[in-house]
Amino acid sequence: MGFLSAILLGLLASLHCAGMCGGLQAALNRPQALRKPIENQLHLLSMNLGRVTLYIIAGTIIGFVGLSLGSVLDFPDWSTWLRRLAAIMIIVIGFQLLFSIDKPFSFLEKYGNKLWEKVKPYLNIVTPTTYVQSFRQGLVWGFLPCGLVYSVLSVASLSGSAWGGAITMLGFGIGTLPAMLLTGQMFWGFKRVLQKGAVQKSGGVFFILVGTLIFLAPQLASHKGLQQHPIFHTLASCFL
Repeated sequence: MGFLSAILLGLLASLHCAGMCGGLQAALNRPQALRKPIENQLHLLSMNLGRVTLYIIAGTIIGFVGLSLGSVLDFPDWSTWLRRLAAIMIIVIGFQLLFSIDKPFSFLEKYGNKLWEKVKPYLNIVTPTTYVQSFRQGLVWGFLPCGLVYSVLSVASLSGSAWGGAITMLGFGIGTLPAMLLTGQMFWGFKRVLQKGAVQKSGGVFFILVGTLIFLAPQLASHKGLQQHPIFHTLASCFL
């Protein structure tokens, strides 16, 4: 999955993030009377940067594990199989958006719950006084079990490198930021746009097409006519 595709996925999935994490975020960032509005927003930003940082770390680790697994198993054409498995996962995410399937990976959350119970005591749900404290809370918050995050991590694990896994999770994290940072009328306007069935279904079709292109990339790349076409190179660099 390319960086731009990961951002788009984060945007389309961000309403799920706001619904699942909004209450916890509000509890962690209870405004202090002495704070200025801009200070509250900066604390909110610091907290979300902590969350996205954990996503990047997880993507880096799991991308490296996915790459190393091929070397350990000495599996022939490992990179080709990684690409195909990643394509299938992206297609599954596309169907998730297209048919509004809330939690196709919810079965993974029970495993995440065990880790969450261990790190949750470090959350300390008190109003942070410094931006560093908000950032640290965001790091712990990133462990909150979420089937959607796990589905994107599964794609990151098949990226073929630690860098690819990090980029995938960075893009996804950036895409979730608007819904988590916007407030008041701006948030509701953003929500109304994303809640439109046409937007979600278009996003689903987009990811199904991207997954299909990734799956068929070797065959498409061997086509001389496509190799020389500038549109093919642009799409490949942006989304594949």
